[in-house]
Amino acid sequence: MNQGRDIGSQSRLKFFYFRPYINMGRFIIRAIVAFQDLYSIFNEGVIRVDANWPTDPDEEFDDSGLEGFQIPPESEISGLNQDVDTGERDLLYKWFCQIYRAFPKLTLEIIASKGNEYTDLIGELVTGGGYARSTDLHAVHDLLPSWFPNIQSVAKCSRGFFNHHTAMLLRPANVDADDSAAMKMYATDESLSFPPAAELPRFLYSGNPETVVDVDRPSLTILRGPHHFASYCRIYQSDKTAINIFTLDGKGDLNTLSGNVDERALSKRNLGTSVSVGKQCKISCPTPHAIAYAGCLLRAALSSTEKLMESEDSSTTYSYSTLYREIVDTVTPGDCASTNRATDAIMTWWTNHAYPTKQTAQHPPPARLSARERMKLEAQNAGNGEASPANSTAADHPEGAVPRQPTSQEQGIIHSNGSEESDEPQANDGGDE
Repeated sequence: MNQGRDIGSQSRLKFFYFRPYINMGRFIIRAIVAFQDLYSIFNEGVIRVDANWPTDPDEEFDDSGLEGFQIPPESEISGLNQDVDTGERDLLYKWFCQIYRAFPKLTLEIIASKGNEYTDLIGELVTGGGYARSTDLHAVHDLLPSWFPNIQSVAKCSRGFFNHHTAMLLRPANVDADDSAAMKMYATDESLSFPPAAELPRFLYSGNPETVVDVDRPSLTILRGPHHFASYCRIYQSDKTAINIFTLDGKGDLNTLSGNVDERALSKRNLGTSVSVGKQCKISCPTPHAIAYAGCLLRAALSSTEKLMESEDSSTTYSYSTLYREIVDTVTPGDCASTNRATDAIMTWWTNHAYPTKQTAQHPPPARLSARERMKLEAQNAGNGEASPANSTAADHPEGAVPRQPTSQEQGIIHSNGSEESDEPQANDGGDE
């Protein structure tokens, strides 16, 4: 009897979980926008689409000029977003257009609904987004024990500013790790650690987490944190070991993150056939939204509160929406050419690391010559008075040095800045400078 009820409840849960609007909500929060009121987005869509809806009931809606729909001068429903400035409304409508292009039929059904039905359908989107956020937060949270052995899986007091390792990543980037007064203040109220009272958290920058960041010169360090990158891989590539392809000997030590690709770890990763969130959302390269979303979830996973929802009084909670917006703005091209170059460098870094097969040239090793072929080549070189490369000596070179042939591994290394370098061991302070 009890077993039958359990099976029935599971069936209802499965049916509800895979409802189309639930799936649509999961897609929106993972691929388009997060930490934004969906009602305001669809209200803006209703306002502009209604003004351009065909008057003839037999005529189909023409979405060819959707992105160009402007705020109508007069409308019965234009008061929905009347308290929002024009720039913000344009941004809301931009998100609406992206949602429409991904789900045209379902979006039009929401637009055509009225009253409680309209509210209920958007409510399902919100529910789907909540499912996605909870699932992705737990995925990032599962990474913590592999990073910090003293992290307990359940106790929140083992994280946040109560734990040295997580505190180093959560603290504002310009705050000294030895500033005990500041760290105690943040432990009492994490909302003071950012924003707008403080700088961005330390985990968004590369380098040793124990060091202070020069926040006035962020171009080479901002949004290159290894923990942030590992969280992105866990969410969008469903891969706990994706970080290993860039660590020393594939051991997964984030302090050794570099631009070098461990070819064995990369080959093993490429053999995986699991359907990841990135594939489901058709994300084939890092986007400003995905980078910001992963950063916010990492911040919540490191925190001792783990609450992503903000109250109406944002002064009492950590503002994830502000953090999300600032990360998105950091990597979104603008009007300044020099700033755009720095932005492009950040996105190139993410692309090179998250999708190395697209950027890293994997050169196959040269074919081995047989002993007879080597003998023939040696005889030809001797007849021409040339020394074979294998028998070269210092006397054969005017500078007294024998040129070393690069190995196939050295030929295949592409660093995050796009240049080719040798595979000689270098000092690394924990970041990919």
